[in-house]
Amino acid sequence: MPAHLPRTSPVPHWHTPATIDRLVRDLLLSEMAQLRPGGWPLPTSQTGAGPEAPPPDWHWVHDLGADSLELLQLTTALADTLGLHELAQAQALFEQPRWAHWQAMARSHWQQPPERLRFRTSGSTGTPRSCWHALPHLWEEMCAMATVIGPARRVVSAVRSHHIYGFLFTVLLPHALRPEQPLPVLDLAGLPPIGLGRQLAPGDVVVGFPDWWRAALRATPEWPDGVVGISSTAPCPPELSDACLQAGLHRLLHVYGSSETAGIGWREWPQQAYTLFPHWHRVPGEPQTLQREGLTPEAAPRRTTLQDTLHWASAHDTPADADTARCFTPGPRVDGAVQVGGVNVHLGLVQARLAQLPGVQDITVRLADLQGQPRLKAFVVPTPDAPADLPEQLLAWARQHLAPPARPVHITLGQALPRNGMGKLCDWPLG
Repeated sequence: MPAHLPRTSPVPHWHTPATIDRLVRDLLLSEMAQLRPGGWPLPTSQTGAGPEAPPPDWHWVHDLGADSLELLQLTTALADTLGLHELAQAQALFEQPRWAHWQAMARSHWQQPPERLRFRTSGSTGTPRSCWHALPHLWEEMCAMATVIGPARRVVSAVRSHHIYGFLFTVLLPHALRPEQPLPVLDLAGLPPIGLGRQLAPGDVVVGFPDWWRAALRATPEWPDGVVGISSTAPCPPELSDACLQAGLHRLLHVYGSSETAGIGWREWPQQAYTLFPHWHRVPGEPQTLQREGLTPEAAPRRTTLQDTLHWASAHDTPADADTARCFTPGPRVDGAVQVGGVNVHLGLVQARLAQLPGVQDITVRLADLQGQPRLKAFVVPTPDAPADLPEQLLAWARQHLAPPARPVHITLGQALPRNGMGKLCDWPLG
């Protein structure tokens, strides 16, 4: 990538029909998964291009049986993302619920690129929040990231493009890595990494997340030379990062950020602290607050209070050439959420839903490490009249009503919740 790209260079022409189609597809498939965690009756014929792309005549009501409330949420999500503010535009989506029509509306509306884009938090166990980002700010981040990555030939995407991480690294990054002609993108989002090693070549930049990297490592024990990996959405365990490098991955870059902030910093080794991107700066006396420079001298700086506690590094645990005042290690989230599969899950909300089910007298939910993969587990005190197969019933209910990251996958029964000598709730072994 040309290191001379200035941070104020114009945002490139990213809004091609193919990119817009991919954004619409990824957004709607994600919304469908949240509406019906148990799955949809997908048509048997899939003629569209790309993973899970539906046929052009796909009809939400006739083919999938979407009810009025589901259709309302789907149209609202698309209108929200596209920035459709006119009532007539939103009504057109609702009255013509076909994939081809929605795709055409998105292409037409984004013939002129928006100045800002709206991304949403995962909302797996709560209400998703909308986060606005100016396109020049996102482009600035990718210009900085491209200097870290260096020369490349292709971007391989294992992430959905409607999330901010996917948009940054699979839509904008190909332009930043080669401004004169954007790098091609191999879209593998939603597909298992089977045969991945045969598809990769030196110079590929593979964009994934920790659970995907774990699966990819299992499917690809040896990687081609010269492949660079990127991981984000959740902390990548040091043992997983080391295993990927030992299998032949040339580099694995870790990116820290959120839907609210976009990227904050990066590091190359999990044992290192993260380094702030150049446009972020610390605020003296406020360790959890960062300030972002404006793109023009007259633009006011913007302050952001982070959801994670940050521990700022000292000289002995940072690279020799790093500015130690700009290096940090993330701590626990302030709101107590945990991450499963790169998605923030609020344990209290999951616990509250399960506590309302028949047969449950008391319950606590915690994060568990199942063969290196973070998943939820629950300890349940059953009512006297609870059925013998209560754990199986609870797991079946969770599969139908909770998003995958929010589903407990192991349930332990007991006469009382586990507590330590001080009477506080404590962890328990998997039986």
